[in-house]
Amino acid sequence: MNTKAILKVYLQALGGKFLGPNAYHKDHIVVTLSYSEGIFHLPYQVLSTTDDGNIGDSFTPGSSSCMPILQMNGSDTPKVNYLTSDVNTIHGSLSVLIAREETATLTATIPKPDGQLLTISQSIALSPLQTSYEVNLIVPGLVLIPDPQPGSLAVFVEMMCGCKITQGTPKSFWPHEDFDVWAVFSLTNEMVLRVPLQFDLQSNNSLFIAPVLAEQQAEIMQLSYYARQKSTGNYAVLAV
Repeated sequence: MNTKAILKVYLQALGGKFLGPNAYHKDHIVVTLSYSEGIFHLPYQVLSTTDDGNIGDSFTPGSSSCMPILQMNGSDTPKVNYLTSDVNTIHGSLSVLIAREETATLTATIPKPDGQLLTISQSIALSPLQTSYEVNLIVPGLVLIPDPQPGSLAVFVEMMCGCKITQGTPKSFWPHEDFDVWAVFSLTNEMVLRVPLQFDLQSNNSLFIAPVLAEQQAEIMQLSYYARQKSTGNYAVLAV
């Protein structure tokens, strides 16, 4: 018995939203399905009406992700938010022909600012008895984008979905207290320094920054930024 089934794949940033309009190099995200019929691409295209999901405090069966968004609030018990899709939410979709019970492989490749690709793979069981599938692939990590400034070490830290770290706005689901960010650099005299970066409250737009002496900045031979999200274990490293 051959069955035509619809496969939908959602890519959700760990602790964040779906990778859509605000994701890094969103047009270069690739999703594929590999099984006995071959290797197939699932179109993953951001349109003018595409959204990356809706955050709320209610769980909707059938449309809410099982991966919550934890909003840290200075206590040991974070607020739990849920990410819910709608008809315009970004996802990859494909009609597949299933002739027998088998295990297929879903693979997503996601570009990163360091030029590398993050590859996520997950097995999925296919059956002629099922006509629709919805799969949520979790994408770990953080996006680090350096911001060269005279007299400063500065880097933007975002979720993999491109969501910003802010304070005091309706979209402040990722407070800066949940992140440790620092710079490690070596000087011409081979001295290695580790400098913690602080959230820039003035810009309130995902920027972490620390002052650096002009003579030190001129002597930097190698510079890397590191970031870690405490609540999820997300981390990222970027060599500049």
